[in-house]
Amino acid sequence: MDVQGSLSGELEAYGYFRNFPLLLRFFSGVEYLICRLPESIVCSSPASHNFLLSRCAVAAEKVTLLADVVPDTFFQIRDKNIMRQRKGVPQERDVVIYTGSLLVGKGVDILLEAVEEIATIHPEWFFVFLGYPVEWLQKEVKSRGLEQSVLIPGEVSYLQLAEWLAVADIAVDPKKSGSGEASGKILHYMATGLPVVCFELLNNRQLLEENCFYAADISPHGLVQAMELAFINRERWHDIGIKAQTRVADFYSATHAGKILLEIYNI
Repeated sequence: MDVQGSLSGELEAYGYFRNFPLLLRFFSGVEYLICRLPESIVCSSPASHNFLLSRCAVAAEKVTLLADVVPDTFFQIRDKNIMRQRKGVPQERDVVIYTGSLLVGKGVDILLEAVEEIATIHPEWFFVFLGYPVEWLQKEVKSRGLEQSVLIPGEVSYLQLAEWLAVADIAVDPKKSGSGEASGKILHYMATGLPVVCFELLNNRQLLEENCFYAADISPHGLVQAMELAFINRERWHDIGIKAQTRVADFYSATHAGKILLEIYNI
């Protein structure tokens, strides 16, 4: 069985059980039973590993932690000015990028609140929200008067993701839920050498260690302060980027993951 995170935890994070607590107990119970059926389980994050052992009482010897991997193309160096010209991103602005689902459960609402605060104190900053669905976010950006500070390209091919990451100065992951799902976006940020701003969650700490600008608290203002810290410490960007790329290459490569899977299947 391949476990990416807790289904009940993810649905709870999206607010689906807010008015139906009994449904949450039902989903949690079904999830508990399902996770005890397989002979072997592969999970993608320390949080999901802990979820399986503590909440589902799965025997430790049945669970293998196998992190997500990043293709080699993300390690290639790309010219930032050329990429910005191609993607329609202002050359003179400080650019922050978010990639992934544009949903409340991913913390996009918190990031949007942070952008609104930043627009008044750092008008030179520019934000790229790359992902989908875009309708609600476009309405929010317009209603808050943030059109000059935000670009929403919509859904793009995974093959273009590295080019989009190349337009940015820093990257952000505002997710705050405890579903146990690993953050694949952070691995891609690291592979391209981008400084990362995020909340200090178990998964994030395991991936980034000290090579990150962590928000002091889980709030829009906490994100704002962490992003400000990142831009103040530009001299650290190169060192952070090199360490992050090295860590991804050493521990999150396809070759490393393949060896572990072969051992699990006794091949």
